Amino acid sequence: MSKFKVGDRVRIRKDLDADGDYEVGFVSDMAVYKGKLAKIMSLTCDGLCRLDIDKKYWTWSEDMLVKADFTKEDLKAGYVVKCRDNSLRLIMPNTKRGLILLKLDYKKDLINWTDLERYSSDLLHIDANNWDIIEVYGFSEFASDALEYELDSRERLWKREENKKDMTIAEIEKELGYSVKIVNESEGN
Repeated sequence: MSKFKVGDRVRIRKDLDADGDYEVGFVSDMAVYKGKLAKIMSLTCDGLCRLDIDKKYWTWSEDMLVKADFTKEDLKAGYVVKCRDNSLRLIMPNTKRGLILLKLDYKKDLINWTDLERYSSDLLHIDANNWDIIEVYGFSEFASDALEYELDSRERLWKREENKKDMTIAEIEKELGYSVKIVNESEGN
């Protein structure tokens, strides 16, 4: 059984070489893709993959690929990210600062931005966890939407997998340092 499925985001291993023992051969022309993110476009029953990055030219075996972790280095100008506070921000180039995350608030006629340098490699903001990046969306399908935050014409490239911890009410109260009352969602608003 395959460890991947069509549509999965993968990273091509950086340590591949022509002398390696893989399910299919690795040739020097494939080396330009080492370390790059790709999407599995097709998959055979024996685990051979065709990827979007090379327009399905090469055949890749599963042992050449790893499940993709999205990093700061993978972000590109034109992508849209969702932060933990549910705000959407457009990745934009800035000649002095490199890439920035731009948030437009049309209701308040406000522009808010932050440097991408304020993020660690794993897309966590170093000062404010409500600005941690939890989802990344690729380029807009339509050029006319390139500067829009609409997600309808964008493919989600990555979503943060959050670790969840099962806790009893007593454990929650101990962690918080005070008593809590469990309420329904409608009561809490």
